[in-house]
Amino acid sequence: QDDNKIWICGNFFNYDNSGRYYLVRLNSDGTVDSPCPLTNVVVDRIALQADGKLVGVGRFNELNGKPLKKYGLIRFNVNGTLDSLFPKENLITSLGNFEDIKILKDGRIIFCGEFKLYEKPLGYPISAACYTATGKLDSTFLLGGGTGGNIHRISQLEDGNIIMTGNFTSYNRIGRNDLVKVNLKGEVDSVF
Repeated sequence: QDDNKIWICGNFFNYDNSGRYYLVRLNSDGTVDSPCPLTNVVVDRIALQADGKLVGVGRFNELNGKPLKKYGLIRFNVNGTLDSLFPKENLITSLGNFEDIKILKDGRIIFCGEFKLYEKPLGYPISAACYTATGKLDSTFLLGGGTGGNIHRISQLEDGNIIMTGNFTSYNRIGRNDLVKVNLKGEVDSVF
């Protein structure tokens, strides 16, 4: 972060005997930052927005000792408190781990893994989805499903297009082995 705070997440317990697990914010000297949120469930991946807010993806049953019951996206303010303006609804069902999350150059949030969306029920799991910077499902982006596997990593190219890699045989039922390039609408680049 701009204030030299460092966020880390993962499958760890009692970071540096602090009683913090899965998600912790550190001061620049490596000590635990006290207003850091307390989670008791896995935060799979995190990404920092341009305004300094932290977006995480995972399974959140409890936060700071209070029930939350949320899967998918969550956002924290710069000071580490839960962002009350970000949607609180449980809109995603995790079927496995969330593998990656990125903030696109236009501020949208894209993440991948194996999940289903309540907002867009399909007959198969989703491997990639895009949300607006305010946490709403981006209806202009084609959901990445029908992959026959999992997408593990997402990168945005200088031209704005998106590269996804993983262990899959198709993207939106278009044959692609382990690597796909899509545009900002989620459409597969047919010449790549």
